[in-house]
Amino acid sequence: MDELELEEDEQIGKFDFIVTKAEEFKNDSANILPIGADIYSVKDRADILIVKYESEIKRYLLLSEG
Repeated sequence: MDELELEEDEQIGKFDFIVTKAEEFKNDSANILPIGADIYSVKDRADILIVKYESEIKRYLLLSEG
């Protein structure tokens, strides 16, 4: 996935909470990424998100539950 040429689209969120237990997860929460990290959608790909914080850029493949 790191070798794909991706273009970020729009900011869709920001992490506001750090959680440690699965039952605590809700919108805008994370367990590894820091509070304040920005979340972006990707043009032409609904299955990947880009997360930016400090000088880091990470890409995440979305997985459906069920």
